[in-house]
Amino acid sequence: MIEIVGGTLIALGIAVLLVMGIRRPKRDSPLNIKQPPPQPPPIPRSALEDLIWAEENDLPLPADHTAHERDRKWQQVQAALEKRRRWLRPFGVFGRLATYAVLFVLLYAYWPEDISHKPFASLTLSDLLGTAAAVAIGIGLMRALFEPSDEDDIKDAWGWVGVGIVGLAAFAVFYFSPQR
Repeated sequence: MIEIVGGTLIALGIAVLLVMGIRRPKRDSPLNIKQPPPQPPPIPRSALEDLIWAEENDLPLPADHTAHERDRKWQQVQAALEKRRRWLRPFGVFGRLATYAVLFVLLYAYWPEDISHKPFASLTLSDLLGTAAAVAIGIGLMRALFEPSDEDDIKDAWGWVGVGIVGLAAFAVFYFSPQR
C-alpha cells in the first residue's frame, strides 16, 4: 500500500513539473538567422495619387467592419476568460500549496541517509549523488514555492490541478466512508 502511495505522489510531482514547464516562453536561439519579413508589392503611382487626393478632399473611407467585429469578439473572449479565472484562482492557490506540501513530505520521506558522519573513504558515488539530488530538488521546490509564475495560463493550470485535488478528495471521502 505504501509503495502505491509513494508511486502516486511521485507521479503527481512529475505532472506538476510538466505543468510548470509546458508554458515556459520559448527563447529564440542565436543560431537561427531570421529572414526579414516579405515586403508588400509597391503601390502603383496612380493608386497612390488617388489615395492622397481622397485624403485631401475629406472623402469618407470605406468602413472596416472586420476590425470592429474582431475587437468585439476579442473582448467577449477576454470577458469569458476573466469570469472563469475568478472562480478558478482560489482553487489554484489551494492546489499549488497542497501539491508543494505533498512534494515536501515526499522529499522528507525519501531523503537519503546522512553522510556527514561517514568516513570519506566509505562514501560511494550513489551516496554523494543522492544527497546532491535531494538538496537540488529541495532548492528547486523552495524556489518554485516562493516565486510563483505571473502568467495567466499557468495560474489557470494550477486552478485545474486544485479542482482535481478537491474532486479526488471528495471521491475518496465518499468511497472510503462506511456504508450506512
